[in-house]
Amino acid sequence: MESITSTADAVLEEGASGVIRAISAAVMDGVHVLEDLAKRPPEDTVEGTCRVGHRGIPRRRGYEQQMESKRVRDRLRELTGGAWEESSIEQVVSDADFEIYEALWASSGHTHRPCTAQNFRVDLSRCCVRSNFNKGAAQVFADYFMTVEGIDLRDFGKRDRIIELFFGRLKRMRSKWLKQRGGDEAELGHRRQNIRAVRKNELYHRRRDVTYMVPQLKKHRELLDKIGTEGMSSDEEDGVSGDGTTIYKFQPPYWMSPNVENLLQWLDLIGAALKRSKQETRGRNPCIRRRNPPIPNDGKTPVAGLPRNVYRREWLASLSDVYREREIAPSSDICDLEIDPEIKTMVLDATRTL
Repeated sequence: MESITSTADAVLEEGASGVIRAISAAVMDGVHVLEDLAKRPPEDTVEGTCRVGHRGIPRRRGYEQQMESKRVRDRLRELTGGAWEESSIEQVVSDADFEIYEALWASSGHTHRPCTAQNFRVDLSRCCVRSNFNKGAAQVFADYFMTVEGIDLRDFGKRDRIIELFFGRLKRMRSKWLKQRGGDEAELGHRRQNIRAVRKNELYHRRRDVTYMVPQLKKHRELLDKIGTEGMSSDEEDGVSGDGTTIYKFQPPYWMSPNVENLLQWLDLIGAALKRSKQETRGRNPCIRRRNPPIPNDGKTPVAGLPRNVYRREWLASLSDVYREREIAPSSDICDLEIDPEIKTMVLDATRTL
C-alpha cells in the first residue's frame, strides 16, 4: 500500500478526477458532506475563541479571561520591578550563555532554570520566542505567579494556562523590542514568523472542518481540540509545482507519535479530495506539503496532558521522571488514531486510477 505522503502528492499534483468519482459515490453510500459548516452544535462554541466557519469574526474574551490576563501582566511587572514595561529588563542572552544553558537543559532532563524570581531574565534576540531558555523562564514565572496567587503548584492545567499567557505577553514584548531597534532583517524575520503562525492556525481549522464533513471522522475531533494550533507543524515555502501550486516543506515535531502524524496527513488528503469533489472555489487552494524527517531536540514545544500514545515513545523515555510527570503529564487514556479502512480504501483506489 502506498504511503500517505506519496498518495497526497499524487492527488494534489496530478489531479483528482478519480477522487471526485470516489467521494461522490461515498456520499451516495452515506458519507454525507455538510453543505453549511456554520450549522454546528451550540456546544462547539467556546467563549474567547473564533467559531469554526467564522474565522474572521473573533468573539470578545470573557471577563474572567481578561482579569486573568491582567493579573499575569501585573505579576510580570511586579516580578521585574516595572522593568518589563520600561524595556530595561535583560533581553539579550549571549551565544555563549545560550549554548551553556542548552547543554544544562538537555542534561537535566528539561528541569534546569535560567534564572530565579530574584534575577528574572528572558531572551528576545532570537526568532523563536519559545526557546528552551524562555521555556525555563516561563516555569520560573509560573512558580512565582502560582505561589503569590495561592494556587496549588500541582495544578498543571492552571500552570499551562499561565505559561500560555506569559508567552503571549512575551511575543508582544519582542515585537516592541524589535521595533525599538529597527533593522529590516529582524523585522522581515518577525513578519515571516507571523505568516507561518497564520498558516498553522488555518491548517488546524481545515483539519477540524474535515471531522464535521465526514461523520466517521468525528471521533478524531477531541484529539484535534487538545492538540490545538500549537500541535500543528510549521512550514516554509519551497518552490512552486508545474501547475502553479505553492509547495511547502515542513518538519513534524519530534515529540509527536508517527501514528498521529499519519492521521493528520490523512485528514489533509481527505479534505483536499472533498474540496475538489464539491468543486468549491472558496478559501485557499490545497497546497503541497513536503515532509522532512523529525529530529531530536528540535526545540518545538510539546503539548502537555495528551493521551500517552499521542507522544513518541522514544521521546517520552528520554525525559526525566520529574519533567515527564509534572510538566508533560501524559494521561493513561488510549486515543483512537486510526482512519476507518473504507475511507482509506476509497481514497487509495481512486488515486490508483489517476
